Amino acid sequence: MNNTLKTYILGFAFIYLIITSMFIHHLIFENEIPLDKAIPEYKLENQFGELKSISDFKGQYVLVDFWFSGCKPCIDEMKYFPQLLEKYNSQLVILSLSIDDKELTKNLLTDKPKPLSFLQNNNPNWQFQNVSIMSGYVKDLKITDYPTYLLFDQNGKLIGTPNSGIAKVEYQLGGVFDMGLTLKAKKAQFIKFFTLIIPYSIVFGIVFLILKAFRKFKLKQRHL
Repeated sequence: MNNTLKTYILGFAFIYLIITSMFIHHLIFENEIPLDKAIPEYKLENQFGELKSISDFKGQYVLVDFWFSGCKPCIDEMKYFPQLLEKYNSQLVILSLSIDDKELTKNLLTDKPKPLSFLQNNNPNWQFQNVSIMSGYVKDLKITDYPTYLLFDQNGKLIGTPNSGIAKVEYQLGGVFDMGLTLKAKKAQFIKFFTLIIPYSIVFGIVFLILKAFRKFKLKQRHL
């Protein structure tokens, strides 16, 4: 392999590495809600008929997920929650707070229609509660985008409001080299993202070859 091809491949790999890092950074650190914001405490009834709030789960990481049944992006990520819970077992609790009617959520958990057949209504580490868009968390936090995620550490401190709850949990509990589920869940987005930069990669290659040819031409001129 000649030096020109080696340099091009290394440059190409470097560009993709930088873009991948930027994409993962966007999933983990893009915050809508300031981390220093005081989060209100509300006791909400879960699918087991218990009143629970975020502070009831001290000693575990708590991922709060604001969603509704007609939200495709919510469902696209939520379907990987069973695998996320299996991966981190007792370290993690997920509170899925739906703005749907309480009876609708109850029916979804009972009947599990497609595409919601992955829902788990008997897992104490995945609790479902309902919130009103006119009061409570939604009003106090000014939530308008769905899904919205909040991640609390084992001491109940808010440590992230990421674009991807899965990405933030994997990064926080396992580090950047333990984000296999994130890559699986966001595979389509990664493919789309990389497809968009292919033209730029081609331009980079053309510019590199032109500069290489120009350099050879200048060296040749010097020796004439």
